Amino acid sequence: MKFCPLSAFALASTGLPIDRFMISNALGFTAPMKNSIDAVSDKDFVLEFVSVNSIITMPLSRLGEACVVGVRKVWILESC
Repeated sequence: MKFCPLSAFALASTGLPIDRFMISNALGFTAPMKNSIDAVSDKDFVLEFVSVNSIITMPLSRLGEACVVGVRKVWILESC
């Protein structure tokens, strides 16, 4: 089902007299979002994905640098 997240105020409300059901029908949604927390928190997975990737890539970057330095040292020793 497609729920309309518009006008699901998580932190503050609006002073305008709006009809949430009319807005959701006009935009092609089945109904307005019932819970404001669900309307704004379903994008947290993007932040979690980016965070996990940055945590994983830091040690991989250090490992790659160590491999490059190690190969360089071996190449310098062999060329002498």
